[in-house]
Amino acid sequence: MSSWRVRGSALLCALSLLGAMGTRAGELEDRFNHQFALAKEGNAQAMYEVGQMYELGMGTATSHAEALGWYRAAADQGHGAASYQMGYAYYWGKGVERDRRQAFNWFERAANAGNQAAMPYLSKMYALGQGIGQDKAKAAEWAARVRTSHSLYQPPPKPEQPKPAPRPVVEEKPAPAPAPAPAPPPVATVTPVPRPDPQPPAPVPAKRAAPKVKSSPPVRTPRKAKPEEHHKLLLTHEWLKAGRPALYLPSSETACRLDGEVVRCHSAAKRSSLLGRPYEFQVIAEIADFTADGRFALHYQPALIQFLEAPPGAYAADAEQTLGDDALRERVESTAVDLSCRFDGSRLISCTDQHGKASEFTTVKPG
Repeated sequence: MSSWRVRGSALLCALSLLGAMGTRAGELEDRFNHQFALAKEGNAQAMYEVGQMYELGMGTATSHAEALGWYRAAADQGHGAASYQMGYAYYWGKGVERDRRQAFNWFERAANAGNQAAMPYLSKMYALGQGIGQDKAKAAEWAARVRTSHSLYQPPPKPEQPKPAPRPVVEEKPAPAPAPAPAPPPVATVTPVPRPDPQPPAPVPAKRAAPKVKSSPPVRTPRKAKPEEHHKLLLTHEWLKAGRPALYLPSSETACRLDGEVVRCHSAAKRSSLLGRPYEFQVIAEIADFTADGRFALHYQPALIQFLEAPPGAYAADAEQTLGDDALRERVESTAVDLSCRFDGSRLISCTDQHGKASEFTTVKPG
């Protein structure tokens, strides 16, 4: 497992550490000494930054033991990103013995402090029973929080409706007493009229029997699979695109689970770059609206985790001024994609995006 999986929550202070990409070693040492002095005074943010500098070997020699010590000190003061780093270390056994129970505790502390990167881990660990008893309801709850935390567009709050004016109180007057009922008319005497003798009914001609017509055998309609069967087909296979694991369908690169009628997936952490500035991201996907004939809707978008260190001269000196952190984040996360998909048999999925571009996914049964 690569050591750069999900290395921190969104926009961690790694940028402040890696900020001036062409800084000299002496400046990094000065930076380390300054943060170290603040950390010794009990500043939680400085403790976290010192931990990162020890881990990355910036301004000081690399030391995972020192890094974990400072992460723990910052986490003990409620620092969310530091708690996440502790959970990550215990989950993957980085610098410590792997301990999923400890990892769960640190991830929970991080997520409760608002750290978004810890939330997918909690959802996965609840779903699989890693470090905690399996709890599908809790897994769904954290999966929903992951989706909400990575949503770019939140619906505007509904305007308050004006309260209707109170109706005027109308004084009710007593109803007038009913008029006395008129006397009934006298009953007239009716003399019965004698009926004529009944006539025998006219004979009805016999009907000719209609010729018998042979009926055709009923046409059998092929049975359509239920949505539940498509859920199972989707989740019990690993889906490939052009021979590589898909990042927004169940595959070896994603963690997926069924949440009611919706399949939710998030990918392992990946790396890319924008304007020469490398960053770490994961893909969040939602698969829903399954129909009996095998159709479904797929929505996915990247979610930025953090920016990473870039080599000197990797992007223009004024690029950071031209596009700030928030603008770069919006550029990364604005590429949401909506696909209309269908199962073509049990080993092929055909999809079309909102622009009409088609794509196909093949499947292999996990070993």
